[in-house]
Amino acid sequence: MPVCLPDYRKAPEHPFPAAVEDARAAFEALIASGVPAGRIVLGGDSAGGGLALALLGDLCARGAALPAASFAFSPLTDLGFSGESFRANAARDVMLPAGRDRDMAQMYLQGADPAQPLASPLFADFTGAGPVWLTVGDTEIMLDDSRRMAAHLRAQGVAVDMTVARDLPHVWPFFWRYLREGEATLRDLAGWIRRQSRRSGES
Repeated sequence: MPVCLPDYRKAPEHPFPAAVEDARAAFEALIASGVPAGRIVLGGDSAGGGLALALLGDLCARGAALPAASFAFSPLTDLGFSGESFRANAARDVMLPAGRDRDMAQMYLQGADPAQPLASPLFADFTGAGPVWLTVGDTEIMLDDSRRMAAHLRAQGVAVDMTVARDLPHVWPFFWRYLREGEATLRDLAGWIRRQSRRSGES
């Protein structure tokens, strides 16, 4: 499948909501170029996974054409960092330092309300959205960002496929050359995307 990787503006030089605006512009550009929304699958990892979900929520709120499906590896969905796993897994997460959460939020938000759906998609309305695929490790500080996101989506009628993997690092599919679990997860996601393509009538 063709892939579009938007080079969106990043904090701290370009704080919120610049990244969301650029993600929306990239999606709208695909639509304008003739790509049907039903042939688009949104996706991202970590903060980019949160960005993909924020864009999905934004499209839902605007009543815009929606993508066929969306996926996220270990997404950051709550910039208020209220999930219990931020504390419970602080000593277990080998990738992300829990103590830098406020610094990260300050660099990105620069005073904006973290509870805004565009900043924290955990608080967005996803009514009408297509299926969402999520994966996260059980030792990650952002474990609850995914677990609560899945529950939030399901409560709004969205179909969710979610995997909580045992003892794997943040965004482990990135390390697919070194971790067999990473390659297996990518294969699982590829199969899921093919099924969503068939479901939407676009092959």
